[in-house]
Amino acid sequence: MTNCVAGVWDVEPRNRVRIAISSGKSPFRGVLWIEFGRDGSIYFGPRNPKYAYVKGTAKEMKDGEVFFSYDEGTPLSNEPLENVNKLSFHASGVINTFGRRSIRSSIRDIQKRELLCHFLPEKLSKFPLIEKQKKFDIGLNIPGSDERVLCCSIFIAPIDHALPPVEEKGALFQASVLLSCRSFENVQPLCVQLLFVLKDSTEFPPYTLIVWPAKEANVIKNTG
Repeated sequence: MTNCVAGVWDVEPRNRVRIAISSGKSPFRGVLWIEFGRDGSIYFGPRNPKYAYVKGTAKEMKDGEVFFSYDEGTPLSNEPLENVNKLSFHASGVINTFGRRSIRSSIRDIQKRELLCHFLPEKLSKFPLIEKQKKFDIGLNIPGSDERVLCCSIFIAPIDHALPPVEEKGALFQASVLLSCRSFENVQPLCVQLLFVLKDSTEFPPYTLIVWPAKEANVIKNTG
């Protein structure tokens, strides 16, 4: 098992951070972006172009693991959701996702670390290359990520409760990016941890999945 904290970055609201990943043998590809709002809201999106929305496929297992089947779930839209590219985790607890809404606990009132969502990308070759580096880009070298499934769990915590970072026992390789922000309007300083874990499986999902805890289990499938 390899544990690695890639780094801790201080960011300001509206700084859009792009996460790019390489296996060390392949070029960097932009996989996702994340951004804080001034009110403590968090915006997040994969860098794939088309999405569909389904409900009820995620199941929480022991030790905090989450199981979901690639082919289960109830479609809630007939057409891929185009011209939308983000999930909005509002500070109030409202989650706006591709034209639909769900509810979680308020980010404003958060007292301890909580899971925001899980992000399971399809094969990295499906994501766009980073052709021009931007100011807030973060690049990760994750050996084997072009051959094995990679999962990202995103956590939110008050900044005083962000360390030590979450680790996954038995992972082949894991790396964390911690983003701290102290400049909100009437919201305590917060820290987001993006925990990237290389899985033993070589069975890539046929689309990118995003799973988040809410009153009903929700999943976003990339269909592009």
